[in-house]
Amino acid sequence: MTRQRHRLYDAEDEIANETGWYSSLAGAQFEVDRLIRGKWWRDRSPVVRVDLVYPERESGAERITDTHWRIDYSPRALCGINVAHELTHVLMGATAGARLDDHDQDHSAHFAGAELEVVKRLIGRDTAQELRRQFDAFDVKYVVLPNTPPANLDTPSGDVVE
Repeated sequence: MTRQRHRLYDAEDEIANETGWYSSLAGAQFEVDRLIRGKWWRDRSPVVRVDLVYPERESGAERITDTHWRIDYSPRALCGINVAHELTHVLMGATAGARLDDHDQDHSAHFAGAELEVVKRLIGRDTAQELRRQFDAFDVKYVVLPNTPPANLDTPSGDVVE
């Protein structure tokens, strides 16, 4: 595990309880559907369907087709930051063709910057600001993404915060 990935997980752990826990997959699915139907997501991703399911395998995001993904969750992992984290994998994988088994690459500064944006839209601005403070405290590198959607989220744009 890279330092960046380890630090990112540590920062997320610091705010996990503050991000709220979904009581069911249906509740989490409702929020995911709300996000991916919105203009911000549609401007950045071809994905129109993300199914949340209880695990048939290890937790994580899996591409079904270019527009349909699936995220496996343990009931113990249904907190807001975990849902946002896996949705960020979907966003990055769908727009950049990222390999989800390349864990060194998929927790990059671009991933962390995109996660801040997903958290802001899924959970709220205050939580995104707190996650950013935790990124700073744990020395997580992240890219401050521009307000306009890039053609490819893996293309350097914005400023890397080190």
